[in-house]
Amino acid sequence: MRHQAQVEGFGTVWYDETSITNIFSHAEMADRYRITYDNHDKVNGDSFVVHLPQKAVTFRRLTNKLYVHKPGESNKSGVHQVSRSGTGTNLVNTVEENRNFYTPRQFERAKRARDLYHAIGTPSIADFKAVIRMNAIGNNPVTTKDIDLAEKIFGPDIGQLKGKSTQRAPVHVVENEIEIPRELIRSQQDLTLCIDGMKVNGLWFLTTISRNLYYRTAHYVRHQTPEVYQTALTDVIRVYNRAGLRVSRIHADNEFRAVLEHIRDVLELDINYANPQDHVP
Repeated sequence: MRHQAQVEGFGTVWYDETSITNIFSHAEMADRYRITYDNHDKVNGDSFVVHLPQKAVTFRRLTNKLYVHKPGESNKSGVHQVSRSGTGTNLVNTVEENRNFYTPRQFERAKRARDLYHAIGTPSIADFKAVIRMNAIGNNPVTTKDIDLAEKIFGPDIGQLKGKSTQRAPVHVVENEIEIPRELIRSQQDLTLCIDGMKVNGLWFLTTISRNLYYRTAHYVRHQTPEVYQTALTDVIRVYNRAGLRVSRIHADNEFRAVLEHIRDVLELDINYANPQDHVP
């Protein structure tokens, strides 16, 4: 897997688990640093060395004629500190090194954002940005771009990682079902359902309410066809059946006649239609 990184003095580079390649300009490096080249070096062979202020980085030539620097061969590899653990290589960015890629003003903006982040209790970054966008803090100079700068320079905050990165115990499931008296169930055994259609933001819904119980439902209807209405009514009736109740009658407007007549026998319902120009109350 290839990754992207910032290397001090070189800019953006691509690297994998074994090497960092010189995809940056040789001429641009020569304008900023001293470069020595030896194609017969006894130790490194065909290679060139970039002399940074505090270190020297060697790029050796491979068989594919590409000059690369392998961080595992040295403890100094640009912006990265390399530590060997077993057979793996860990690349770690430090704050001081990340700071070199930004101006002093950008660093001060990032520091101000991180101070405010600590002051409000280290919420999630998404919540922190939401607070800034809603202007919930009066006379606040911090912007969402400052938050992004702080994340790039300082990295994830340790306070947030300690408090929110561990697995928490799940909440126990508590059954809170209410037992309905049998007398009430027997008195309302056969229910009458009143149905109608409503349109919300261009979407059709089948809305129902049961008489005496006044239990309301709303079911999304993709298409006004008998099949879709049958599925919607079946779902509503199943809710009552789970409670031990039976829907035996439906009151509907005349607009539903063409649809409900196709499913009357399937659902075994007695359907009563409102008179012309009338509606079901």
